Amino acid sequence: MAGAGRSNMANKNDLRFIKTERLIESTYMQLKCKALKQGHTAVKVNELCETALINKTTFYAHYETMSALHKHICEREVDRILSECPPIDIAFSDTSAFVNSIVQAVMRNAQVLRVLFGDDKAQYVNAFEAGLLKRYLKGSASDTAAADDANTVTSDAANT
Repeated sequence: MAGAGRSNMANKNDLRFIKTERLIESTYMQLKCKALKQGHTAVKVNELCETALINKTTFYAHYETMSALHKHICEREVDRILSECPPIDIAFSDTSAFVNSIVQAVMRNAQVLRVLFGDDKAQYVNAFEAGLLKRYLKGSASDTAAADDANTVTSDAANT
């Protein structure tokens, strides 16, 4: 499985795959905006496929469900928004600056977040919490790997 709910495709580096993936994602966002303006939030696979001019088979080659597509886009957008903020390490040295940077990034991206999460504050908070945790663990993992590499180099030098 390519990711949670994402279907496996032969070659994810294939230009056709990438273009279709972008088409599905942008069409989904357009339809979510339209649905929000009309007072509902659901986007159906049929509607997406008709608008994007693709077959259902093509959609399902990329995503197992509409929920999987939604989750993928939410994770990507939260990651993009958090990438606008300083490294998570600053949260421990200057918490106020870190929190302010997150608030500003959220405010700059309020429209996208409203489209994706609507009024579901729990889903919104959970997505940001997961994104922050992922960034923190990724930073910790790279710090640990760098420390392990440094220790290996030091012990190799000591043995020569």
